Amino acid sequence: MQGKVYRRKKQDGLNLEQNQQSIKNDKQKIRVEQKTNSPIGADKKSFDFSPISQRTQQDQVKQKEIDPASPQKTFKNFRNRTVSTATDFKVFQQRNSNQNQLIKEQAQIKNTEPINMNTQRSYFKQTETTLKQKPIQVPSKQNQRTPVQQQKVEQKSYPLKTLDKKKDLQIAANPTSKREDVKNQKKQQENPKISLTPRLEIQKVSNSPPNKLITTFRGKSPNHDQNQQTQKLTAFIAVIRPIFKEAKYYITPVMHFLREQHFPNTTPYKLQFQIEFQEQQLYFRQKFCDHFFSTFQYLKLCQTLQQKTMVKPIQMDPPKQPKSSKNSPKTIIFDLDETLIHCNDINLNQTDHEVTVQIPNEPAQQVRFNIRPYCIEMLQSLSQFYELILFTASFQQYADKILEFIDPKKNIFSYRLYRDNCVTLGDGLLVKDLRVLAGRKMESMALVDNSAYCYFLQPDNGIPIIPFEDNKKDKELIFLTDYLIKCEKYPNWLEHHKHHFKNFIHFQTLTINECLRRII
Repeated sequence: MQGKVYRRKKQDGLNLEQNQQSIKNDKQKIRVEQKTNSPIGADKKSFDFSPISQRTQQDQVKQKEIDPASPQKTFKNFRNRTVSTATDFKVFQQRNSNQNQLIKEQAQIKNTEPINMNTQRSYFKQTETTLKQKPIQVPSKQNQRTPVQQQKVEQKSYPLKTLDKKKDLQIAANPTSKREDVKNQKKQQENPKISLTPRLEIQKVSNSPPNKLITTFRGKSPNHDQNQQTQKLTAFIAVIRPIFKEAKYYITPVMHFLREQHFPNTTPYKLQFQIEFQEQQLYFRQKFCDHFFSTFQYLKLCQTLQQKTMVKPIQMDPPKQPKSSKNSPKTIIFDLDETLIHCNDINLNQTDHEVTVQIPNEPAQQVRFNIRPYCIEMLQSLSQFYELILFTASFQQYADKILEFIDPKKNIFSYRLYRDNCVTLGDGLLVKDLRVLAGRKMESMALVDNSAYCYFLQPDNGIPIIPFEDNKKDKELIFLTDYLIKCEKYPNWLEHHKHHFKNFIHFQTLTINECLRRII
């Protein structure tokens, strides 16, 4: 019995709780309905962006057709209510917008003056009040421009504006010009190629590569070698200098190395030569000392020999005026072997070039040779100040093959002289007599040769140079170029060479010791 009583009480308590909860739910639903029906509730409901609030009228019709006995009736049709509130809000919003539009139109009518009332459409003139009432248009951030961009736009549009103003003034002054402009426009439409305003014809350049590229047999463009030569020439011009500031070409190193060898600790330029030649001091000391002694010996030998052949002058055109020279044209004659190049008789030595030479009545021979450092750059730079001529004691077939590497276009040397143009002394010595060059004055010519006996007949015109033998660090042509460019401006050009190199001392002295003391 007690268990049954306890169960009934428990069930009654549950029923009471359910009834109370249902009453609360009903009250909450009534409050929701009141809020939705009110305008404030409609405003709040309009912010519901759920897909249920965006139902159409078709959904409302479908909701009415549903059977009232269906279980959906228990939810009191909340979807219909949300749709009705959305439509009510739209109507309310349209009504407010219409009212605001009417207020604006009334305000405009009060602040305007009618101009033509008889016409069907009334046109109104804006007054100051309407202009003041115009809303300010705030430019969007996308269309906003920086001051620099605005300045560029104005600069572009300025010439067009000025042209338009000029046209308007011309038309106002000459009304007939307007008719001519109309005729010109018609002609331009008929013939579009004819332009009214004179404009430069801009050629359209395509960035795409051409169909056919001009290439050499090595796969490089023809301008590649020219650009490479100009770069080397500019680099060489920047390097042109003496050994040091106070040094004189050839004679200063001769005096320095002779003092070191025969009179130690008496040279004032020990530090300068140590900086310039560094580890090759012994090599250049031997070269300059040997060259000095061989010059004395050969010139003394030539005095005892007789001349076997006579000079045969060659008719030549007068020298052309060089580009960078303002004085009368002067001529520099260059030797080939041991002055500009060196042939390797020993096959073990490294060589840069190799050619096949065919001399008449002799078998073909392979000639291996090296070009002296800065040879081509020196000749190209000196050709702007002097007339350059090659004079070699070698055969023509041999010299021309080698000159294909030094002067391939034949624009550096104006003339080439060979063994046939030399004068023969006793013992087969070949001497280069400068009188063979017809049309040149003797005081305007100089011969650069490593062998002193070659300028035996004109010693004052000789410019000595130490022989070249495969030394890649040889810089004698740099120092020679500096000397020749500087002395080109001297009026007494030949006298300058005479007192600079002092070749006459070899003829005036009897012994090598006497010549040595006079030079040092």
